[in-house]
Amino acid sequence: MSKTRKVSIVLALAMLTALGVSLIRGWPPLASAAGQVQPPESDTLFFVSGPQSSIQRMAAGEPRRLAQQATSAATESIPFATGMCDIAGLHASPNGRWVAVEVGCEASVHTLVMTAATGEIRPVWPETWQSGFFLNWAPDGDSFLMRVGHLGESAVFLVNVQNMHVERNVVALALESNIYVADVATGEVKVVTRFEGALVEAPTWSPDGAWLAMSTDAGGTPDIWVVGVATGEVQQVTRNANARCPVWVAGRQ
Repeated sequence: MSKTRKVSIVLALAMLTALGVSLIRGWPPLASAAGQVQPPESDTLFFVSGPQSSIQRMAAGEPRRLAQQATSAATESIPFATGMCDIAGLHASPNGRWVAVEVGCEASVHTLVMTAATGEIRPVWPETWQSGFFLNWAPDGDSFLMRVGHLGESAVFLVNVQNMHVERNVVALALESNIYVADVATGEVKVVTRFEGALVEAPTWSPDGAWLAMSTDAGGTPDIWVVGVATGEVQQVTRNANARCPVWVAGRQ
């Protein structure tokens, strides 16, 4: 996009009554080319932050500058009026176009989908009163599997997020004290982080494979940190932000 081109901010209000979730503000208009939703223009780090959950977006082309960006208000935010709900997880699609958003409510879980380049968020399942659990993205990056209903009374569906077409057709959250990388060819295991007395959650690879972003309470409260896979260099990105669920989306550059 030309730097001289005016960018308008689109305000959107999408009431999801059954979820108690409202989309308060969107990001700039949908990035598309020949009808195709495009990834962000540059590598982007998303995470959830704050006592009232909001999704934060930060340009992440140069990981060593993330800490400086975080202190200079270089993030964009989508606030949620969650009521009895909270953002439970973010899951980036392999093609960088989408982020699946898990919303946990008092007695149910729901899955929304966010366009990575714009921040537009839509519900996935038409009957929003039913629980819908995100399972995993398909390799094409435009479809994912979700389980609808509770255990014993549920079915798995394949959802195409481009047109929201649904076809009928697991995952335990594990907290680790440190991150290890295993070479599947040789069986060699390398220690990446060496935190003591801390828990690491949801590590995610940078698009070039050189860095991992994670949420850890190594600093006392959950925050986003990045670590160089080859060097072990550790950078704390946020401080006292109750930040979690990072995902790294590849850009077009």
